[in-house]
Amino acid sequence: MRRKRITYKIAVPNRNGYTAEGLQRAISAFYQAHHTLPASIVVSPSAVGVVLDLLDALDLPAMPVAGNGGVLVGEIWMEVAKS
Repeated sequence: MRRKRITYKIAVPNRNGYTAEGLQRAISAFYQAHHTLPASIVVSPSAVGVVLDLLDALDLPAMPVAGNGGVLVGEIWMEVAKS
């Protein structure tokens, strides 16, 4: 069985946590590079709720947000959709 390969672009807009400005900068840079929004966002497990609230406050379209213990605080992994 072949495993699905997922590609992420990693951004670290703020090493001390998550802010609306940092999230907006990361998503804007992703959009400029890929001409689309991330298929999903992965952050540290403790930050999932914060990032969901920030996305809502930024008035961005809903996108899946998941937590992964391998993501350092402040990192944002944004999934590059397969074309």
